[in-house]
Amino acid sequence: MPYPLFNGFVGPHRGVAWSTISLDDVKRIKSALWVTVNDVILSLTADAIRGYLEKRDALPAESMVASVPVSMREKGDTSVGNQVSDMPVYWGTDLEDPVERVLAIHRDATAAKQQAKRGEKADLVGVLSEALLPGALSLLMREIEKAADRAPLPPNVVVSNVPMTPFPLYVAGAKITKSVPISLLAPTQGLNITVISYCGELHFGLVHDPDLVEDAWELAERIPKSLQELQRGVDRWSRADVQV
Repeated sequence: MPYPLFNGFVGPHRGVAWSTISLDDVKRIKSALWVTVNDVILSLTADAIRGYLEKRDALPAESMVASVPVSMREKGDTSVGNQVSDMPVYWGTDLEDPVERVLAIHRDATAAKQQAKRGEKADLVGVLSEALLPGALSLLMREIEKAADRAPLPPNVVVSNVPMTPFPLYVAGAKITKSVPISLLAPTQGLNITVISYCGELHFGLVHDPDLVEDAWELAERIPKSLQELQRGVDRWSRADVQV
């Protein structure tokens, strides 16, 4: 029976697992590779997913797709209301090399966000509403062609990064040392990975449907190991760059 790759009809049960890594370690990798914290987070979660599926002989040849909520607010925009869009991003689960993976994720995520901000979407509904005008059929075909070129694969997992505060918070005088983010599952996605940054650490919260994802703790425990592997890869990459 093929592994469901975390997709399926989500049932009523939920499980939660969590993991914590150093934000400074992630920032050092970000600076060394000229990528973003989000890119590193995506690469770490992809590596954890890759190992999880490899162990089950279920790793697909093509990369899985992550759905990433991104801010579409322009710099200087102070208007009220959320400006967030869900962006499907290449996850790099088909790449073994951790440095190659994070660089590939960065290229795809940058291009996807630029495209989203330009509003490059095929407005087929608008085109159809003009169907009786001269030349509408030609316009419709061009829009369909553009849409087909950019049609994303259905995302397998939602991965979101939410900044909190760099200073400690307190509840009734007690210091909050860690925070576990818990989010919702989409109707056909059995796993959600939400990350919050708090006091120099990144806290990963994995919410899952136990019928679709059997062991989220295994995934959570792989994340710090994935960070170590990426750090070793960056060190090798930096030494090779210096020698060249």
